[in-house]
Amino acid sequence: MTTKSVVDATAELYRLLEGFTSEERSRILKGTAALFGDVIPPDQPSDTAGNTGRAISAATTDPRTFFESKAPNSKIEELAVAARFRELSEKAERHTREQFSVVITGARRNFDGHNFSRDINNARNGSFFNKGGSEKDGFTLSYYGQNYVDALPDRDKAKKLKKPKKAGGRANKTK
Repeated sequence: MTTKSVVDATAELYRLLEGFTSEERSRILKGTAALFGDVIPPDQPSDTAGNTGRAISAATTDPRTFFESKAPNSKIEELAVAARFRELSEKAERHTREQFSVVITGARRNFDGHNFSRDINNARNGSFFNKGGSEKDGFTLSYYGQNYVDALPDRDKAKKLKKPKKAGGRANKTK
């Protein structure tokens, strides 16, 4: 019996799996490893917007690389990208002014501390962050904000995301 080289086995696996989707290939490889009794490494963080294959693990990148991959083009987007970076790299849920400053300056961008309150309020009004929170307690990136950042740099995909509905005012009662 001849033994196959790693290169030959890899080429054969590629040929066998090329017709499957990324998710299916992942399941097949995990199942095969389990049949051999091998330890299966945990999934790498990926974005929730379906950008598998292009997802960047914030845990293995620095803020600058993450920002370059997402290409934010406004202060609001910069805040959302900074928050998402902290969620992926530090498992943080709340983000303070100082923490935003560290990430944004780490990405080699200017942090406008003088207008931070204005910018974070604009980001909340744009549904990127949940209502509430304070500079002391921190701010929470919304579900929409997470998906928006995950969709970047594909602006068409990001714009197609459904924004959450705003809470309406009191309904007029007509008699």
